[in-house]
Amino acid sequence: MDRRRTLRALCATATLATTLGLVGGIAPATAGAPATFAARVAIPDAPTAPSVRMGMSAPKSEWSTRLAEVGGVDARRIFGDLERPENALKLAAAEVAAGREPILSFKLPDNDWSGAANGRFDAELKSLAAQLDRLPGRVFVTIHHEPTGNGSPAAYAAMQKHVLPLLSPPSNVDAGVIVNGFWWSAGSQGYTDAEIAQWLPASVLRLAEVVAADTYQGGTTSRIGENAGVKIKRMSAWAGRTGVKRLGIGEYNGLDAASIKAAGDAVLADRRFQFACIFNSSVNNRDGVDWVLSGDRLAAFRTAVRESRRTVSTSAARPGTSSLSRSTPVTTTVAAR
Repeated sequence: MDRRRTLRALCATATLATTLGLVGGIAPATAGAPATFAARVAIPDAPTAPSVRMGMSAPKSEWSTRLAEVGGVDARRIFGDLERPENALKLAAAEVAAGREPILSFKLPDNDWSGAANGRFDAELKSLAAQLDRLPGRVFVTIHHEPTGNGSPAAYAAMQKHVLPLLSPPSNVDAGVIVNGFWWSAGSQGYTDAEIAQWLPASVLRLAEVVAADTYQGGTTSRIGENAGVKIKRMSAWAGRTGVKRLGIGEYNGLDAASIKAAGDAVLADRRFQFACIFNSSVNNRDGVDWVLSGDRLAAFRTAVRESRRTVSTSAARPGTSSLSRSTPVTTTVAAR
């Protein structure tokens, strides 16, 4: 981070703290002590930051209702289009002001990975980075979440190798990837390390500041399948083998309280996780599946939020660093399944 950027970030922190007081986890200075600010929105590793930011994903039309039911979260999943990012950026600014970290996902026009890899959207990506830089708080951003089925692993990797360096320069921005959580399933659909490495080779891991996934429970309420906690634990094990040091969960949910608890416990057990947003909406409901939190499922998520705030984060890597540990080599070849 250069000196001007550092000064700008400190000024923005002080301004926001003065305006918001205690909102967003900003701690007031003790009487007689030097004026200091511990702001989750501007200093990622501040003493008041939760060990992992437990967040939520819900459509704008449902957000206020779901937030009131949950009782508060520390991150929000936000979706947008690269060609028209204004609404997503406006919402991100509001979330920063509220003390929540925006977890932003943008899609390319026509899923044009090849075009992005060849510089077709460089102007849009640089503009997006500049606008994120102006937000007085920490944000995560990715281009094209859950890529399976939308193109080849090689095309996805080439796209990420080009776009991540364009998004990552701002000091408050974590530019990373959000992939499919089922890659870490213990079932037949799970990928080997070698298969994952086709999508996320070492050249991408060195650029991604956070590696995240969207992971859900399979089955239905009457016939529950593998819970997200299994996949999250296996993702943690993969990170240990490959040297990835910063992880995230873009979305998750479970069909019963035990499954939601298992997912929350798996996230809280690994300090590499930076955020985890539960999906809390009826928009993707189907027969035998209701993703809206209620009853003991709601209580299980509230417990995860409370536990995340019990232990503060003091050792997480700061933005501007790779998700990849420099001291651990990446394993790219594993025996076939």
